[in-house]
Amino acid sequence: MKNLVCAFFVLFFLSCDDGDIIVTTFDFEEQTLERCTDFDFVFFKINDDVNEALLLQFDTSAPFLQEPGTYTASISPGGTVTYRRFDSSIGNDYFCTVVPPTSPRVLEEFISTVGTVNIETEGDFEDGDGIPSDIEDTSVAGNQDTDGDGILDIRDLDDDGDNVPTINEGVVYDAETGTFTSLLDTDGDGIPNYLDTDDDGDGIPTINEDANADLNPINDISDGNTDMIPDYLNENVRTQVDSTLLNYREHTYRLINVSVRLGVTNLEFRNSAGEQVIRDIRNVGFGEYTAPTRTITEQPDLN
Repeated sequence: MKNLVCAFFVLFFLSCDDGDIIVTTFDFEEQTLERCTDFDFVFFKINDDVNEALLLQFDTSAPFLQEPGTYTASISPGGTVTYRRFDSSIGNDYFCTVVPPTSPRVLEEFISTVGTVNIETEGDFEDGDGIPSDIEDTSVAGNQDTDGDGILDIRDLDDDGDNVPTINEGVVYDAETGTFTSLLDTDGDGIPNYLDTDDDGDGIPTINEDANADLNPINDISDGNTDMIPDYLNENVRTQVDSTLLNYREHTYRLINVSVRLGVTNLEFRNSAGEQVIRDIRNVGFGEYTAPTRTITEQPDLN
């Protein structure tokens, strides 16, 4: 993970009266970037040594907390980058309430209502299918989606889209040796079950061998089948359910080891009177936020 140099900069304010330069130091390099968990787009840093705080508030539809990538968002409308100096220390919940407390008292405040938020998110997907993400995608582009359901294999708990989870299709991977120790191939066609849409090779897709249409072929065992073999693994059973009754089962996966790096450019700070007081500083690096694991649920597209 690359380290991002956080904000440590000097702002020069030009007095409108006599042109004197007032120097104020914003020192947030050692402070942790935090987020209000009830508000996805409110981030802040607090320097208790000098009772200063730096706030970033914005809104966006970009899925930067659940999808690794590079994003941009606009501060306006409705967002702000705010510097405040207080008469005493403040708690971490100061910015996380609908109505901020009246104490401690704000001694100095500068706000920018314009600017561009630059976001870089990194993280790893964990779909629980027993296959590490780093070997689950063999495509050059890194966007392998075997079943074409709109969910990439690295986050897909059912890679072949047959409604039998990959973890239940005879896949055993040994992380120490970096090899598969078992790859079940029921019909012997050279395609392991977890990638085979017709596991028993009877010409009926596994997803259709779901007599009770509960999106789970595993529990469908025809009467008279004394071996208790599910229909989708029994080449002698060719009963299939009406396709109009079927869909993919809902998919859940996790995004782990999440870090979000934030910076804001093209700022225009103003004082409480609305006067533009900052001439030299236009960019602020907020730093890196370590996000909690996100559990994400998607409904795959059958079509």
